[in-house]
Amino acid sequence: MHLLSNGKKLLIAGLACSVLLSACPGEEGDEENKNTNPSPAANASSTESSKTTNPTGSKTEYRPVAGKPGGRRTITSFSPPKTFNVYLAAETSSTDIVGQMYVGLVYTDPFTTEVKPELAESWEVKPDKMTYIVKMKKGLVWSDGQPITADDVVFTYNDIINNPDIPTNSRDGLLVEGVFPKVEKVDELTVKFVTPKPFVPFLRNGIGSAIVPKHILGSLVKKDASGKIQFNQWGSLGSDPKTIVCNGPFKLKEYVPGQRVILTKNDKYWRKDEQGLQLPYLNDYVTEIVKDQEVEVIKFKAKETDAFFLRGGQDYEILKPEEEKLNFKIYNLGPDDGTLFIMFNMSTAKNDKGKQVVNPIKSEWFRNVK
Repeated sequence: MHLLSNGKKLLIAGLACSVLLSACPGEEGDEENKNTNPSPAANASSTESSKTTNPTGSKTEYRPVAGKPGGRRTITSFSPPKTFNVYLAAETSSTDIVGQMYVGLVYTDPFTTEVKPELAESWEVKPDKMTYIVKMKKGLVWSDGQPITADDVVFTYNDIINNPDIPTNSRDGLLVEGVFPKVEKVDELTVKFVTPKPFVPFLRNGIGSAIVPKHILGSLVKKDASGKIQFNQWGSLGSDPKTIVCNGPFKLKEYVPGQRVILTKNDKYWRKDEQGLQLPYLNDYVTEIVKDQEVEVIKFKAKETDAFFLRGGQDYEILKPEEEKLNFKIYNLGPDDGTLFIMFNMSTAKNDKGKQVVNPIKSEWFRNVK
């Protein structure tokens, strides 16, 4: 079970379900130049372990192990999702859900921080440091059984992310000096990316963007007779789960408004463990929507949930004394890989009385580009 503080990750693991939560991939990738070794089709355990420091200062070793198929993992959120559209999701209550449903060509290993293959089989960075050739795995399919190809990748980048009529947060993160990378199909399973200048983070952040299905969304990205882009309505909370086609470990099973989101195992997901068992092991991944973080703690102590995110020392002080009694374990997994940032309110809007919402003096400070 998971607990997060602002600066460090604290993991609470219910001993009864730890086997189900411990499998993780072990592919290798070369971040700077080439990854020509195909990733194994079956690799859920790691030969490397990660040592971290728990809140008391002592070292804790985490070693993923093979698990057993079946079971349900239940976590909590005190905000409901806003959408199931991965490119319209803009807050964690949505991204935490769709992040289980969609994957990209590569991903960042949370223990080693290395870039590793996901949908990609291998990649090569050309000597100009601007050209990336990515070869995809053979036999990949969407949750509806249709093949995943280079067409899906090119469509995702050119028609979704770089579409000015689609309000996605992903576009700005891919711009290099204000220019979107060129994305071209080489063959059915090979894609070429070209950035306007060398940009080292592109391998990690650019090529890792979630891939979406062209055969489902291809007709929704152009303006219709009314001038609307239907993609911007696709993936609403009232959608039929069968229409939400994905490529990640889980797919949507049910959404009960204001109560819970139930994801179920995507049996078309490509990963298998060392014994050849289909991953993920879990049958269902459930997010219960609760009132606040106090309710999260209550549900955890009542063994109604398997994980939640720690709010610094206050939850630790409450739960640590009951660790043995309630049969759970707290782990400190080190620094969080999330991002904290501050934004200045540059609004010049006025309220119904004609008064500027933001102090006009401060507003001028924030908008001064000199």
